[in-house]
Amino acid sequence: MPNAKVAIVKNVPRTLSWRTPGIVAAVARGDDVTTHAVGAANLEYGIRLHAQSCFHLCSLTKQFIGFTVALLVRQGALSLQHRIRMYLPEFPTMQGVGDRITVEHLLYHTSGVRDYVALFGLANRDEATLQTEGSVLDLIVRQQALNFDPGSQHLYSNSGYFLLGKIIERVTSSKLGQLLHREIFGPLRLRETMVRDDEGSIIPNRAWGHRVVRGKVRQHIGLCSAAGAHGVYSTIGDLVEWDRSLVRGYGGPASRDVLRDMERRGNVGGRPIDYAFGMYVTRHEGHRLHYLVGGGDGYRHAHFRFPEIAMSVIVLGNSTAVAAYRLAARITKTLLGETPIGRSEVRTRRLYDGPEVKALPRGEADLVTRRYDGTAFRSEELDMTYRVAAASGRLLLLKGTSVAHSLEVLGPDRFASRYLWLEGVRDVRERVSGFFLSNQYARRVAFERCM
Repeated sequence: MPNAKVAIVKNVPRTLSWRTPGIVAAVARGDDVTTHAVGAANLEYGIRLHAQSCFHLCSLTKQFIGFTVALLVRQGALSLQHRIRMYLPEFPTMQGVGDRITVEHLLYHTSGVRDYVALFGLANRDEATLQTEGSVLDLIVRQQALNFDPGSQHLYSNSGYFLLGKIIERVTSSKLGQLLHREIFGPLRLRETMVRDDEGSIIPNRAWGHRVVRGKVRQHIGLCSAAGAHGVYSTIGDLVEWDRSLVRGYGGPASRDVLRDMERRGNVGGRPIDYAFGMYVTRHEGHRLHYLVGGGDGYRHAHFRFPEIAMSVIVLGNSTAVAAYRLAARITKTLLGETPIGRSEVRTRRLYDGPEVKALPRGEADLVTRRYDGTAFRSEELDMTYRVAAASGRLLLLKGTSVAHSLEVLGPDRFASRYLWLEGVRDVRERVSGFFLSNQYARRVAFERCM
């Protein structure tokens, strides 16, 4: 097998330097661990990344939630078949549909619950404005519809794992950070791993997240403390130790039995999906593979675990410009000499089935947008209002005086941008009375005309 250091360095982009955000990567094979760091943890103070740099793990957090659910199920404290309103009575019934959502639906992303990050996108609000768990929960329980009937589809939802975190807290009567430290971080001696449960938490050796906006690097300070979907901070060394403990079964809660439980995949319509307890589970060239990806707050991460051969490849990046998954896949290919790893995650960019629909010519588009020009629409589910204007054959959604979204005209009452879709609604007099606004992870949020 090729040298791990060579495999990492060979695949790291040469554009990374101590003057740019960067990556910390690791390859672990049994007791042999190789790490490599390049780039800055904080550009403002010229602090470089190193093996002890502490990253917000974003969605890599979900594996710890999956472990905790598996542990509570094994202890008899929780059942995957329990309906979530048993623990979250404030969750809306949604005319009986919400009553059918189970813990299992949240775990496998088959609940249909709209993703709260996607809802903030529809409202043109930055995720960083989510300052408290209460504000996230309030946004979720304001929703009066699901993306789809529970169990009928698989669609990634941060809301589902946030709600799992709240259920864990109510079952155990413990804050999530305290519980994870007691059951996982403490026993495994993951000394640099913690849950950031408020915006004032001190994160030693923090690798700050960065965004690239119109070619310029900007530091991104995430304020959201919504533990469950994300919220765990850790180092590359602690993640390697976590993998070792899972694979070996250290004799405490993180036993091989719990790992086997975590590997149980969900299904939709009787057909298995590749998602299990907070991670994707598949096979690659004969080897069982767990993989996770994480992004948000100015970070991009990828985590591959091969439990049968006790090998892990982990890439933690502190910029949205870092292609962490691609880098981890290339390192793995160099090491194993095998075909590239393909992602199983469901990603649907088009809302409508069928062939691609082209935008209408300018003249026809102007006739369509004229019906919307000068109106305003409000969504109680998002607690916000858009003013609508027509300009140059496009439909503009205005937030205050700023353009929040600019959409092409696809047809009568149908509009779209790259990741946003709008479907107009008419009343019996053929007047525009409202619309449904959708993106990939939050579908058909209702707006009613208020002007």
